[in-house]
Amino acid sequence: VAISKFAAKEAERLYRKKAYSVIYLGTTSLLFEKQSIKKEKDSIAILSVSRLTPYKGFHLIIEAIKKIKADRKIIFTIAGSQPKIGYLQYLKKIGKDMVQIVIDPSDKELALLYQRSDIYVTADRYLYFGLLIFEAAQFEKPTVSLNFAAAHELIVHGKTGFVANNLNEFSYYLQKLIEDEKLRKDLGYNALQWSKTFSWEK
Repeated sequence: VAISKFAAKEAERLYRKKAYSVIYLGTTSLLFEKQSIKKEKDSIAILSVSRLTPYKGFHLIIEAIKKIKADRKIIFTIAGSQPKIGYLQYLKKIGKDMVQIVIDPSDKELALLYQRSDIYVTADRYLYFGLLIFEAAQFEKPTVSLNFAAAHELIVHGKTGFVANNLNEFSYYLQKLIEDEKLRKDLGYNALQWSKTFSWEK
């Protein structure tokens, strides 16, 4: 049994054992009571959550964001754990004032970060499932992901978010969402409905 089609292929490649079925995980819930939040006027908040290690691809996301030409200020928040100190310093260096890094947020803090964000992003090279995509979906946030691992299994391209084949596409889809508030809301709503089909009962 595997948790995604990608995981099934990896099991066969790495361990020479065939997975005969795929059982997706259920969605997690970080739904705390919504709080009134203050956002910077004319800004767009982009969020990514994971361990602070190079294969999670935060540097790729920063590179993609830098290609965007937007009238609005972009704030990219990275929330994560187990930071590799050298990588953390590198992210701060290349991200400069655009990047905010939150280390070891509590569930309540994480819920607020999702609530404050406009778009969720990931460039995780080994996305065996990706519960964080569905955590973001529970807050009605669309996701833009590089086409790694199981991304295309969790994101319905053009309906709940976008799956990009390269950094140029990643930048293009991000810019599209930044410029179109209605599209963000529509895809966020669809993401929430899609996430409900991944239940623990199922």
